[in-house]
Amino acid sequence: MTARVDARLAASASADEVRDLVAGRPGFNAHVAYSRPRAVDRQGRDFDSEGHITGALIARVVGEMDAHYFVCGPTAFMAEIQADLERQGVPVEQIHTETFGPA
Repeated sequence: MTARVDARLAASASADEVRDLVAGRPGFNAHVAYSRPRAVDRQGRDFDSEGHITGALIARVVGEMDAHYFVCGPTAFMAEIQADLERQGVPVEQIHTETFGPA
């Protein structure tokens, strides 16, 4: 199992687009987290959880300790997610990161 966390995707795609991307792909699922849902957004329809993405959330959604986690985003975001995944018991060799941000 592979878990992918991409702050760019989450910020630029709607929940429907994310769900459409994974629909019909065995072994894939989507969990949409909104840090600040709009008044018109409804949990269960537009998003799955409210708040920032954390390693604990990712580990709970994935639910498999042998999964590999591919995290991309700004350095501070990735460091926080990696540390949180490690606190959840995910071995460091199963966490892969790629930085993006200002050059």
